[in-house]
Formats: sequence, structure tokens, C-alpha cells
Amino acid sequence: DGTTLIGTVTADATTGAWSLTPAVALTDGSHAVKATSTDAAGNTSVDSNINTFTVDTAAPAAPVVTGPANGSIINNNKPVVSGTAEPNSLVTVYIDGLAIGTTTAGANGTWTFTPTTPLIDGAHIITATSKDAAGNISSPSPAVRVTVVTALPSAPVVTGPANNSITSNNKPVITGTAVPNSIVTVYVDGVAIGTTTANASGNWTFIPASALADGQHLITATSTDAAGNVSAPSASSRVTIDTTAPLAPTGPALADGKSSSLDKRPPMVGTAEPGSIIKLYDENNRLIGTGVTGNDGKWLIIPNEDLAFGLRNITATATDAANNVSASGKVLSVMIISEGDFSANNVLTPNGDGKNDYLIIKNLELYPNNSIRIFDRAGRLLFNVRGYNNDWDGSINGSPLAEDTYYYIIDYGNGVKPFKGFITIIRRK
Repeated sequence: DGTTLIGTVTADATTGAWSLTPAVALTDGSHAVKATSTDAAGNTSVDSNINTFTVDTAAPAAPVVTGPANGSIINNNKPVVSGTAEPNSLVTVYIDGLAIGTTTAGANGTWTFTPTTPLIDGAHIITATSKDAAGNISSPSPAVRVTVVTALPSAPVVTGPANNSITSNNKPVITGTAVPNSIVTVYVDGVAIGTTTANASGNWTFIPASALADGQHLITATSTDAAGNVSAPSASSRVTIDTTAPLAPTGPALADGKSSSLDKRPPMVGTAEPGSIIKLYDENNRLIGTGVTGNDGKWLIIPNEDLAFGLRNITATATDAANNVSASGKVLSVMIISEGDFSANNVLTPNGDGKNDYLIIKNLELYPNNSIRIFDRAGRLLFNVRGYNNDWDGSINGSPLAEDTYYYIIDYGNGVKPFKGFITIIRRK
């Protein structure tokens, strides 16, 4: 520094070269050094040129690795490593304690480094050191732990709605399984409609925010793991949305076409949408029978319980495969008659006025195997016929009987107690 003598040395006798190591360490900072030479006669030269240099024995501060973030999971096996260090220092990057390359910090101290060799999948520790212009090397940076995952997660499985199912819910609950804690993206007909997260067991649920249009749809899903890897799509699940109720069934009607029945469980028929479920209800809206329409839309149902005697009002609804329920069909009013519940007119006035022109036995049409015998007061058989059809007008073989009272016995042909009565013929006009 121009004033302090730091030592003497003898130049080489042949080359004149010399070197000197100070006995006392120089302080850190800037220094100026010069030299003089003295010959054997004691003559001293003028000062040499001044050489300025800086002594720096302090190690730079340890760098800081700012990227990837500590504890992160990444799918890039050549991640960009970034950080800060002493400006213009040489930064050495280490993976799991092994130096994998160097880079130089900029004037503002920031630096980046990209490995040339891919990191294997798994956990890694990233550190860095910096070396300043004086060659001082810092201590290592704090460790940054990062996990590299490049393997794609397995494809999710869509478990609901069931494949090839039909539903009336146009916002169906979509369920499935995927890699635990992964983000599941749900697609309908190839268009992403939202995301959800699989739980720790891998189960997930999603409900569309917008209603799906009626018709067939394909539902698929992908899962994205914590590293950002996206799986292949799941197998598709086909679902048909049907929000339209079927038409009301035609019927019910009694299978025999009549409006009364001795059978307390009379078969009923009708038509409706093919494959629909038909439900019969009584006048108290109690379910009394169910059935399924065939491919031709026809159905036949026998009530699953006895109907009470009297007038019963029966209705039917149709439920399609999507569980849409139709309006009720036309009401069937059917009279349930007990055996022996018969009556007849006891006056016959066969004058063609439409009143009492025939012997009418109420409910006789329910017994097609009936027979009737008619007697006069003396007990003589006048009329005998099987399958009486309420058409006797007081004549025998075309000849009108005289005014009088006559007696009849009706055998219903099925073991029911015979019905007996009398009829008085009046011919006055």
C-alpha cells in the first residue's frame, strides 16, 4: 500500500525472477503493491509499477433454491431449478448430494439450471453452493425436497349410472373410483363438464350443474395426480336420459268385455307403452295389482287381492324404463257380484213398449251354462231351455200364454243354489 514493507527476497541470478509470500496475512480489501531492487553496491532502483488487487477470504452466503417448491410433486424429470445467490457467483447444483452441473448467478443474483439427464421417479433432495470470484465456496443451501412422478395414474372407473341404464334424472349422480386424492374430470359425450376429487379410498361423486338433454349419452372420466399427470380416459358408460312420461294406458277393461263379474279377482286388460310396468289402483288409490306390457304393448293383470262386493272404480298407470309415470287411464267401473245375487221382474207385459216385454234375470249373463224351466200353476213344464239369454216373452213355440202367474226355476250350472221365482203375464194394452 506504498508505505508498509512486507519483505525482501533475492532475484534469481540467471533469470532475475523472484516471488514473495508475505509473512503477515493481508487484511481483506483492496491493496496496491510495488517493489524496488538493490544491487551489490547498495544502489537502489526507482519504484516499480503499482499492481492493485483485492484480498477476499470470506465465503459467500449460501444460495437459496426457490424452485421447484419444497415438498412439491412434479411430473417433469428435468425440472428447472432456480434460486438466488451472490451476484455473478458460480452456482453448483446438487441432486441427492451429487453435483449435476453449474450455472452463473446474474447481476441481480438470480440463477436457473436445467438438468441434462432426467431424474428418476421418486424423492430427491436439491441443494446448491456458490463460488465467488475469489474462489471462496459457500456452505450448501437449505435442502429442497421434491418428488418426481412421470408415470400416468390408472384410468378411473365409472360405476354409476350403470352402463346401458335408463334414467329420468337429467342431472344423474355420477360415481366411480380413481387414484386416491386425484382430481377427476368428468366428460359427457367427450366434453368436460366438471371436476371432483377422489377421497382417500379412491371413491368420487359428481353431479352435473346443467341438465343433460333427453337421449343417449357417453360418460367418461380422467384423473390427474398430484404431479399433474393425466390418466387415459375411463371406459365409457352409456346412459339414456328420458324425462318424458309415457301416455296413459288404454283400459283397464275386464278381459271378458263385461262390466260386472262374479270373480272377485277378475282379469283386466289394456294397452300401454311396450315394456312399461302397469299398476292398478282401486277407488281408494290402493295398489291392487301390477303387470308388464309385452312387446305388442298389451297387458293382462289379475288383482292380487279380492275386490269387495259392489261397484269398484279401477284405474291404471304406466311406468316406463326410466321410471316416468303416466297419468291415469280411463276409470273402469266394475260391479263385483256375489254368487246368488240375482233378481228378476215379476210382471211380464209383452206388448212391445220396451217395458217388461221379457223375463229378465239380473246378472244371468255371468252364468252362460244356465238353464231355465217354467211351469204353470198345475206344475206342468211349459218351457225348458239351456243358455237362457233373457229373451222369453211369454210364448210357447210362438203361441202366447194366457194371462196368469207362472213359476220358474233357474239352474246356474256351477253349483250355485237354483233361483226360483214367479212371473205374472198381463196382456192388456
